[in-house]
Amino acid sequence: MANEPKGKILIADDDAHTRNLLRELAESWGHSTVVAADGEQALAAISDPSSPATDLVLLDLMMPKVDGFGVLKALRAAPATQRLPVILLTAAGDVDDKLKGIELGADDYVTKPFRISDLQNRVAAALNKRHDAATQEPRDPAHTDPLTGVGTYPQLKETLVYEVERARRYGRPLTALVVAMDESPLLLDKLGRAAANELLSQLAAALRRSFRFADRVFRIDVESFVVLLPETATEGAQIAAHRLAAGLNERPLAAPGSPRKVTISVGVADFPRFGNDKADDLVRAANHALLRAQRGGSAQVELAQDGEAGA
Repeated sequence: MANEPKGKILIADDDAHTRNLLRELAESWGHSTVVAADGEQALAAISDPSSPATDLVLLDLMMPKVDGFGVLKALRAAPATQRLPVILLTAAGDVDDKLKGIELGADDYVTKPFRISDLQNRVAAALNKRHDAATQEPRDPAHTDPLTGVGTYPQLKETLVYEVERARRYGRPLTALVVAMDESPLLLDKLGRAAANELLSQLAAALRRSFRFADRVFRIDVESFVVLLPETATEGAQIAAHRLAAGLNERPLAAPGSPRKVTISVGVADFPRFGNDKADDLVRAANHALLRAQRGGSAQVELAQDGEAGA
């Protein structure tokens, strides 16, 4: 990626091993770095007038003194850093944290333990976006997940706000599904990376086949996908979710070399019951419904209940 813009990256993480690894990787890609062990150090480094301006923040959420959400809030509240790119460092399965990051203005996320190529691609995309904004040379951003070919977190962030506003303005139905393999991420860890990637690719392909062209599929976590269904009321979304789960129960996903058959469960949430106050509440409620579905067994579909959008 020799032609990608280089920049100064702030790495904020309370784990010394992670900080050092991220610093070594970023510097090997040609970037300069500064590190912080907590949120207070991160904010101080960004506001230091004697230091070159920060171009990108890699921000861990669980830090002492000021956590990652507090840092993100402070950055978005200050005019000088409102548009500073921030990539969250999150744990696998923390969908609520990722959705809260959408609400607070994070640009992207990387799930720990991260893949080096994935991290490098996301850093390059964030710096490209900042460079293009500074030079007023817009480019079409890479919004496709390289493994599955579906939309990514930044694209979900943009599309969710658009679809909720459209549904509100015109009084049209909108539903969201959150889909995940049963017993994941433990299952994916047991299978190994190659087999896990094959299963995720199969699931993404099944989602694309199962829904209309107007429906949008995004990968929101290591093993979780979001499907936005414009112009679809609750009943229709539930029918589609049951059909999807039943189809993959009859013909389960299977990884090469593994006898394990894999099913999926689905959480469903509808607008305006969810998402009317905050757009990301629509997906958050669907995720809570998914977790309830997975507790009920395999190949389950659950509709979000009142109160399940709370973070």
